[in-house]
Amino acid sequence: MRRGISLVEIVIASVVLAVMAVPLISMTFSSKRNEQQSTRRLEALLVAQGALEEALHNCSRYKSTLPRRIPNYPADLRVFPTVVNTAEDKLLQITIKVEFTETGKNQSLEVSGFCSLYPEEYEIR
Repeated sequence: MRRGISLVEIVIASVVLAVMAVPLISMTFSSKRNEQQSTRRLEALLVAQGALEEALHNCSRYKSTLPRRIPNYPADLRVFPTVVNTAEDKLLQITIKVEFTETGKNQSLEVSGFCSLYPEEYEIR
C-alpha cells in the first residue's frame, strides 16, 4: 500500500475547489452591487416622497406653476417639483422628480399627487 497523496489527486482537488469557488465569489460581488443600487434608488424614492408630502401639506404655497428647486436635500440628489393646474384651477397636480447617479448612469424617478386650492369643496359631509 502506498502512503500519502499523489500530485494528480492534489491537482484534481484544486480544480474542483476552484470550479465551486468562482461562482460563489461572483455571486457575492453581484449581490453587493445590487444592494448598493437598491439602496440608492430607495434613498431617492424616500426623498421624493418626503418632498411630495411637504408640497401637499403646504399646497397654498404652490399656486404658482413656476418650476423650482427644493433645497436641503443631499447634494447628489437633485429634486425638482412641477406644478400643473387641473380641474378648472381648483386642483394642483404636484410632481416631484428626483435625479441621481447610479453606477455611473444618470437615473430619475417621479412621484405625483393632487392637492386642492379650495379644500372646502372636497370635504365629505
